Amino acid sequence: MNHKNPDHFSNLLTFRALDFSPVTSQRLQVARSQMRHKSRKAKLTECLHKRKEKFRSRASKKIEEEAVYQRMDRFLIRKFENKPCPSVDLPEMCLSMRYFKNSCNN
Repeated sequence: MNHKNPDHFSNLLTFRALDFSPVTSQRLQVARSQMRHKSRKAKLTECLHKRKEKFRSRASKKIEEEAVYQRMDRFLIRKFENKPCPSVDLPEMCLSMRYFKNSCNN
């Protein structure tokens, strides 16, 4: 038996169950199923981590975007508080850039 060959044990797992005694073939089946289970579990864990990371990045983008809009609101309210846009009455209203673009820049 060549123990220096790293593929030796994985090659054993690829033999058909008929090549061995019933006990050995049962052990090989158990080993195969454990390997499959581990690889499935690893893939699922990796997928879960990727999804969590994706949601975290989306959430942080939304938070950053909201902060930008709040800064724009403050800037635009200061800029237009004495001279509001003709089509919109601004004095009491918090003006976001989205609203400003839709209402004033037509």
